[in-house]
Amino acid sequence: ENSLRWRAYRLKTESVRKELRELPSPLLTPLKTAEVQDFLQCNKLDHTVGEAWLFHGVSSSSAAIDIGDRGFITHLAEPGSMFGAGLYFTDDFCKAAYYANRGDGSEAVVLLCRVVLGDTFPVRDNQPSRNAVRPPR
Repeated sequence: ENSLRWRAYRLKTESVRKELRELPSPLLTPLKTAEVQDFLQCNKLDHTVGEAWLFHGVSSSSAAIDIGDRGFITHLAEPGSMFGAGLYFTDDFCKAAYYANRGDGSEAVVLLCRVVLGDTFPVRDNQPSRNAVRPPR
């Protein structure tokens, strides 16, 4: 565990808590990763801020190490993805592995991440919004 990253994560969690005017929107379906907590020896998830265990795929071990050292850097997120610039997480390991794989036989790494979702915005129709920065309200 990186104690500096953990401290920054907890501070951001408190910031999200203050921004939420009410409880986060409930997720439409239970996460596949809901049982991960049972296997890990760590603090319980805080559902009042939408905290969850999710996967994130990266294309190299050096990228994974950078994330471990510096955390996710949101301003490096590239526009043009299905729902705009942002960090993408999933409860589906195979989906994370697919996005981590460049298809050239090089390494791919899937991280299990503790994520604060805050107020979620469910997308029901999979309509792309490649220029989005924030979900519509």
